[in-house]
Amino acid sequence: MTRLSRLGGVAAIALVLLLPAQAAAGHPRFSPGAPGAGDPYFPLDGNGGYDVGHYALDLHYPDGSFDAVTVGFGARNFDDLDRGLRELARVTRPGGRVVILEITTPQKPPLSWFFRLWFDRVVPGLGRFAGDSDAYSYLPSSVRRFPGPRELAERMVGAGLHDVRWVLTAGGIIAIHGGTRG
Repeated sequence: MTRLSRLGGVAAIALVLLLPAQAAAGHPRFSPGAPGAGDPYFPLDGNGGYDVGHYALDLHYPDGSFDAVTVGFGARNFDDLDRGLRELARVTRPGGRVVILEITTPQKPPLSWFFRLWFDRVVPGLGRFAGDSDAYSYLPSSVRRFPGPRELAERMVGAGLHDVRWVLTAGGIIAIHGGTRG
């Protein structure tokens, strides 16, 4: 998520890393003593790690704090997508934009066939070879569970955004959604 504002003629940007708790569990970046340790946006979870999974659902910023809020390849990891979308809209100022960049499943052959083969067979196989089959199985699974472009747009409208549009890129593998807070 990004915050752009003017402070003494200089644009200020605030970046917040939003990860599901399972992605941060045990990762050295989130262990005590790591850079950012003690940061109020990454509190310790009681097990010596950082609990960041639910913060997309409860952002520690006042209403209307941001001119633009962006999420890249993370919305599909929200524990509750609708609540996360409402929270993104809440912290965006009226007239501000929410933009979501996410992997989606292409619908048109031959890319859709290749994509399914790659995601359902090759990626998990690479994970088994690398010794981390869970991580490499999670990606295809999370993409399959995530709503398609039309449904995500409808859910963004349901979260209070209007003028929601999307564009598919990379042959339909990447969707970029944008909406304006009313």
